[in-house]
Amino acid sequence: MTKKTCVVIPALNPPAPERFYDYLKDLTNIDNLSLLVVNDGSSSEYHELFSKINRLPRCTVLPHHKNKGKGAALKTAFTFLQSQEETDTQIVCADCDGQHSIADVLRLAEAGGTRPGTLILGERQFSRENIPWKSRLGNRVSSLLFYLAGGTWIQDTQTGLRGIPAGLLAMLARLPGQRYEYETTMLLAARRAGWPVAALPIATVYEDGNRSSHFRPLQDGLAVGLTLAAPLARFAAASFACAGVDLGLFTL
Repeated sequence: MTKKTCVVIPALNPPAPERFYDYLKDLTNIDNLSLLVVNDGSSSEYHELFSKINRLPRCTVLPHHKNKGKGAALKTAFTFLQSQEETDTQIVCADCDGQHSIADVLRLAEAGGTRPGTLILGERQFSRENIPWKSRLGNRVSSLLFYLAGGTWIQDTQTGLRGIPAGLLAMLARLPGQRYEYETTMLLAARRAGWPVAALPIATVYEDGNRSSHFRPLQDGLAVGLTLAAPLARFAAASFACAGVDLGLFTL
């Protein structure tokens, strides 16, 4: 690893505990890389797992005593990293469910080192036949809504593998959102602030049909949709106002 990197992983009841531990252990063997794991209110049966993880070299575990959501876990990590004042450290966010290979984590980190100041998304390929239909449909809908709201087409708006420059942490720690809608809010905020966003293709892995995912299609899908609907509503209101002025319906 050429640039100092911290891998941030929110974790709620990791579906394959021993494999998750081995994954983290392998990451700690990489030079210039540290780990920050947020235990987002996992069940008591995972207590020993997180204690063991916390004993890994260059690894810190931050606890939520009850589940707060993925967005809240990410913000806990970002606030902690700000407190460390390590402005030369880039951040790579990954998931705990086996979707993100170590090779892709490292590729994203290396890409961040060559593109400072860029938010880099690990982009899954949803054209493959083994992708669960709800994941494929949900991502297509969110990509379309994001395009309408933000004017930019992003193929994978919900990817959990993201390379984040340290300069974004202060803004990201203040953003609203507690669960999966936070990842969409992050993209909208980065675009509004003028931060460049790039994508890097990654392997598309769904263990056991993605059954271990904590994403709730109805509640979380609705929250993501509402997050994207807000800028669309503002755009529609502004367009209506401009049209009203042009037609002489009212004056400014």
